Amino acid sequence: MAEATLNPALQRKLKKVLGASLSVDELCALDALGDVYGTRNTLQARKELRGRVEERCLEDVADFLCAYDALLKTIGSVRADVAALRTSCNAIAQSQVSAQDKASALLEQAKTLQLKKEENEAKIQVVGAFLEEFTLSSQSLDALKEEPGPEFFRAVQEVKRINSCCKILLKSRDHQQIGFDIADQMTKRLSTVHNKMYKWIQAASDIFSQDSPNVGDLFRQCINELNDDTALLGYCMDEIAVQRGKAVRRMFIRALTYGGPNLTPRPIEVHAHDPLRYVSDMLAWLHQTVASEHELLYSLLSYTTSQENISVSANAKRTCQKALTKAFDELSGHFKLQYEQAFEVKPGALVIFRLANTVEFYHRTIVTHGNLMPANSSLAQVLLQCKQDTLQRFRTVISDFMAKIMNSPPLPPSDLSVPLVFRDVISLMEDLINTFNTALLTSNTDTSEISSALDTILDPFHKVLNTSASLSKLDLSTMSVYLLNCVSCIQLALAGSAHSELCTPQLEMVQSQIDAYLETLVHEESVKILFDCGLLQCVDEVVKLQKANRRRGLSSPSLGPAPTPVKSKFIPVYVQPTDGATTPALVQQLFDASSSPMKPAEGLTTENVAAAGSAPEKEQAADLGSGGPAEAVPRLCDYPGMDLESLHRVGRAFEQVLHDLAGAMLVPLCDRILHPQLRMRARRDIARQLIDSYASLYDAVAAPDSGHPNVALVFHYSPQQIMVCCCFTRANIITPPENAGHVI
Repeated sequence: MAEATLNPALQRKLKKVLGASLSVDELCALDALGDVYGTRNTLQARKELRGRVEERCLEDVADFLCAYDALLKTIGSVRADVAALRTSCNAIAQSQVSAQDKASALLEQAKTLQLKKEENEAKIQVVGAFLEEFTLSSQSLDALKEEPGPEFFRAVQEVKRINSCCKILLKSRDHQQIGFDIADQMTKRLSTVHNKMYKWIQAASDIFSQDSPNVGDLFRQCINELNDDTALLGYCMDEIAVQRGKAVRRMFIRALTYGGPNLTPRPIEVHAHDPLRYVSDMLAWLHQTVASEHELLYSLLSYTTSQENISVSANAKRTCQKALTKAFDELSGHFKLQYEQAFEVKPGALVIFRLANTVEFYHRTIVTHGNLMPANSSLAQVLLQCKQDTLQRFRTVISDFMAKIMNSPPLPPSDLSVPLVFRDVISLMEDLINTFNTALLTSNTDTSEISSALDTILDPFHKVLNTSASLSKLDLSTMSVYLLNCVSCIQLALAGSAHSELCTPQLEMVQSQIDAYLETLVHEESVKILFDCGLLQCVDEVVKLQKANRRRGLSSPSLGPAPTPVKSKFIPVYVQPTDGATTPALVQQLFDASSSPMKPAEGLTTENVAAAGSAPEKEQAADLGSGGPAEAVPRLCDYPGMDLESLHRVGRAFEQVLHDLAGAMLVPLCDRILHPQLRMRARRDIARQLIDSYASLYDAVAAPDSGHPNVALVFHYSPQQIMVCCCFTRANIITPPENAGHVI
């Protein structure tokens, strides 16, 4: 309603005023006009507005002029001050120029000093690092003055480090002198430290006089620190060795007389009546003690800490070996005395040999294989000497035993078996071989001992055996059987060794003796059988005929090969034995060399038999010397005893001999051979001799120029049929078996 009554003109003015856009300055001017009106907004006031505004402007101008006058005065005074300041500045500038000229020299000098300062600071850092690297700290110096302990050993390691670092300085050209000085200083300190540790070790070494010393780490570390000083280390180890020597000797006496705690183990001298047990217990105790002492001494030189691992040097090992040797020097002589007491009970040869083997085993265990004790130590030398003395005792006992048998050699039993005394000797040899078989052999074991021991028994045994056979007054065949039985028992004992290759020389010698004795037996029995049936004389006539033909330059291939002397094993026998076949001369010839195998006696050939050898040779020599004209070639039937009737009688006699021998060569003397293989071999060789002799005569009679028209009129059986009668095949007769030369 109020808006309806408002004047339209007024409305337009209001809109115009409200719609006008005034700037900030205009608004500020309008606000200032508000002060001119005062509190009343009347018409009169509005009419006087302009005048008031102008009055106000005049008042403001007057105020401005007053203020400007004061400003002008101030500016004048400032201008005067600026002029004075300019004058002062000019004076200062002139002074600065002169001062700058003077200060340039000082700046150059300051710059030079600054460079020198930086260089000196760098040198100070280098010197500080050098001193820190090559000098000991005050804490280390104080620690070296104290007794050995953790700080002491750290200081010692610091000294060693500095001494080692000096090698770098010595390699340079500019710092050799200071390197020498520092190294000399550190060496003196190390020498002082080593002397201090040596005295400390001497004072603490009494602990090693105990049976089981409890050595602390501090003691072991002191010993290891002395590895660099060989002399002081040797003195320390010698002192320890003296203390351990006392303890070891005391423990040895306690083990001999008292035993262990609560008599477990029992005292060693309880078994003094048993030399083998007594010596074995002492050696076992000695081996255990040497191993314990070796471990104790080496533990001193192989001390290990968490920071480093100190290994045992070669020099330290030699020092330890020397100390171990010294610790057992006194005990070695005491052990030798106790060892010699074991022989007071007069042990037998077998026990003595076992003692030698036991000492040799422990010597190898301690010295050779175990490397516990050096070979030049007193203990090793004592063990070696004990072994040699024991072997010498063994030889002495064997020599005395065989000498006793030699004084009264046994005669051969009626059955030609091995006498009881010889069986004891062979049993001893078997026990020696069994002892050596049970020994622990290695590639370095001296196997000459068993061979020497066997020679110690076999050499005198062969002499006694030959003496027994010589005194028996037996014929050569029976003597050969007796010797064959004895020697075959020796071969059985030698072949029973688990290491038979060690007895090869003895086996070869015994085998050669067996071959010689068997050959002699076969020779004698074959000659006897051939002579009894008359076949030997016939074969001799064949030999005469062949020699006569050769003298005249004729050949008689139809007569076959000439029979050769009976030295060959597989050829016919033609030698005729004499009544004195067992004369002392032949026995002496049989046993010329007691240690060499028996060879067939030369007296058994035709040269020593009057009926079979000497006459034909004389006839041949006479014929060759006559130089007369050649006569008509004689025939076999023209020789004495080679006619049809005589040969027929010889053939019948030979067949009767084979019938009496049951066809299988059951020669009574061969049945007395103990060894079945030798018995079979003797029968086979006798059959071979008989059949070969029969075959040679059969071939000579069957020859076209023999003068006998039909061999069937003379002999009923061919050589092949005779082989069948003897229960042999041609392969067995002609070719010896593969192992004919070896009984076992």
